[in-house]
Amino acid sequence: MAMDFVEIALVVANLLAGFGFAFPMAKVLSEVQGEAARAFRYYVMLIGIYFLESVVLMIGMGIPVLNVGLAFAWGLVFGRWLRARTSRRQAQRTSFSLSLYSSLPAISFLLVPLFAGLGGWNVLSAAGGARFGIPEFLNLLPPLNTILGFYIALVAGATALKVLITVGEVSLLISVSENPSLEDRVL
Repeated sequence: MAMDFVEIALVVANLLAGFGFAFPMAKVLSEVQGEAARAFRYYVMLIGIYFLESVVLMIGMGIPVLNVGLAFAWGLVFGRWLRARTSRRQAQRTSFSLSLYSSLPAISFLLVPLFAGLGGWNVLSAAGGARFGIPEFLNLLPPLNTILGFYIALVAGATALKVLITVGEVSLLISVSENPSLEDRVL
């Protein structure tokens, strides 16, 4: 019963986050571009990014490994787009915001331990984690072998990696565009 509610809560949370956070992000992107009239275009693009991230998360069965891989693609796309349109600092801030936005489907999985706890699961015990399905063969140390610890570590790790990869690639592409002699050594 509680797990059915978790699925519904994840869908609702992702719809609210995807559509809701796309508004401020579209405004940021239109300011970077310098054309406020294109805000709706960026809004639609951001919804597409969110949908793709959500689908990839489901393909990975709730484990954001494929989403971290998708960060490489976002770094290339955002880096090539931003390097000609804005300063390095603004490009890094924008890519940071975009990578956090694209991490929202993974971040929404923090609802799982919340609703598992409300549904009667012991989210702070290793036995509860094992019964819930956290793989015992990983030999995770406490508190990572609990439901709460596992999901926090999974979401925090995936989000940090996505941000580092995306912002790093954007910075690298900007550096290469500013100094073409680096291209042979980097790419």
